[in-house]
Amino acid sequence: MGERQACYRYPRLKGRIDQTLLLNRIKPPLSVAKNLRHPKRPQWAHASQCHYVHSLRCGHRINQDAPIEQVQGFARLHIAELLARFEQLQLKARLRTGKSFPIVTIQEAGLDGFWIHRVLEANGIESYVVDAASIATSRRRRRVKTDKIDGEALARTLLAFKRGEPRVCAMVRAPDPEDEDRRRICRERKVLIAERVRHVNRVKGLLFAQGVSGYQPLRKDRRIRLEELCTGDGRGLPKHLKAQINRELDRLELLLEQIAEVESERNSLLSVHEPLASEAPAPAMLLTLKGVGAEFAAVLWTEALCRHFDNRRQIAAYAGLTPTPWMSGTIDHEQGVSKAGIELSR
Repeated sequence: MGERQACYRYPRLKGRIDQTLLLNRIKPPLSVAKNLRHPKRPQWAHASQCHYVHSLRCGHRINQDAPIEQVQGFARLHIAELLARFEQLQLKARLRTGKSFPIVTIQEAGLDGFWIHRVLEANGIESYVVDAASIATSRRRRRVKTDKIDGEALARTLLAFKRGEPRVCAMVRAPDPEDEDRRRICRERKVLIAERVRHVNRVKGLLFAQGVSGYQPLRKDRRIRLEELCTGDGRGLPKHLKAQINRELDRLELLLEQIAEVESERNSLLSVHEPLASEAPAPAMLLTLKGVGAEFAAVLWTEALCRHFDNRRQIAAYAGLTPTPWMSGTIDHEQGVSKAGIELSR
């Protein structure tokens, strides 16, 4: 790592856009400051002892009632300002030292997805996305948390990672846009199934409170059977209760239609997939196995088999199947699998 580097941290652009980018400097350690020509003036150093780190922060919120064109324009404008700021910092470093420095960025994986990462890489910037849970933090019961402290932690993590230190953090491999979009089908079906379960349980709970059991809201004759139901004391269903259950059935029928549409898209995706010459037809091979249906094959293909793994340890870590031993002194027991990976792949 003999190459000089300047490390930058940009924020998660989550509903916040900055028109005035603020520049924060992290003070160098005393051991490093003594070796500088002017301790009070930050200098550019190697990555192994880089102490001059810029943190770009945001502080202006987007108007929630703004039209979609204005909101999208804010994102494009902010990216343009961010890239322009990077150019200014590179020019400033070049004027001071007479040398050019590469830009290295880091952000936490979260609701922003990977679009910022892709934009930076498309502009020739080295970008990293880190799993926030893998960064070491204070174990005190009440710890201080500010944007500046989080930025410094990210910067230190990036420096240690670039130095090649092991087990510093877990960097996220951004999927291709096509692979990311393809896995939406199975994930949407999982959400719809969970909503269907909630509506079915709600209908059964409303009827059970009136002494009615055995009603199945998923049957095709659910409307007819609802009219025939009586309470436990022999009365007909109350008017408002029946109206509420009918509205629940309306939402349930809409969910059933959406689930059928998603499953149709899934089946067509499995059937029309044409593998490249260098890859095996994974969906077709999975469907030929006994006990593997369309949903399981689609989940395995879109969540796991679309990625490259070098060994079985990487597969286990991706699926969250790695062991978590608890070994300290005379204590030695296993806590089970970590469950830290993609839940659908398990």
